[in-house]
Amino acid sequence: MAQLLSAVRRTARGRATSEYEDLDEPGPESLPTASSLPGEFDDTYDNHMAAADEIEMTSVSVVPDDTFTVTQAVNAFGFGKFQVKLSLFTGLCWMADSMEMTILSILSPALHCDWHITRYQQALTTTIVFLGMMLSSTFWGNLSDRYGRKPALTLCAVLLFIYGLMSALAPNFIWILFLRGLVGFAIGCVPQSVTLYAEFLPTKQRAKCVVLLDEHCFLLHL
Repeated sequence: MAQLLSAVRRTARGRATSEYEDLDEPGPESLPTASSLPGEFDDTYDNHMAAADEIEMTSVSVVPDDTFTVTQAVNAFGFGKFQVKLSLFTGLCWMADSMEMTILSILSPALHCDWHITRYQQALTTTIVFLGMMLSSTFWGNLSDRYGRKPALTLCAVLLFIYGLMSALAPNFIWILFLRGLVGFAIGCVPQSVTLYAEFLPTKQRAKCVVLLDEHCFLLHL
């Protein structure tokens, strides 16, 4: 029985091998090669390729030479009166931010002398401002992207003035802590002024103007 099975297996293997060998060997009805194709096929192929190139060229939208981007328009106008006014507006925003940061080093000792607050409360007076800035940054960014940076900065300046004035009139520590947190919320929009300033500056003067603006505000702050 075992000899019969082995003989059947050898026979099956031999048939499979011969079939594979027959597939590998070129038959009488093999595929035509590129050299055996007629010349008419080459002409038809060239015609199809030329038609495809024409369709591709006609589908491309050509931009006329008289159009330009916003950056090219700003570069063409250069640095003028509008940029001077924008520098003043942006500088005032940074000055307000710097003054609020300076008040933090003066407010805590003054409250300690007048209201006898603890060290923990002094640290909380400073922390609440930065906490408001951190929480409001995303809000001001989305608001500026949707409605524009100028309206957002105008609202920021109004809120900063109101909350800063109310902080000076706070009757107790809880109120001043709440109002200082709102001041930090308004300060979170101040970095948008630099973005607004850079968008309307020519490319050649952009880096220099931004650096000079920061240095100028720093000198005025001193």
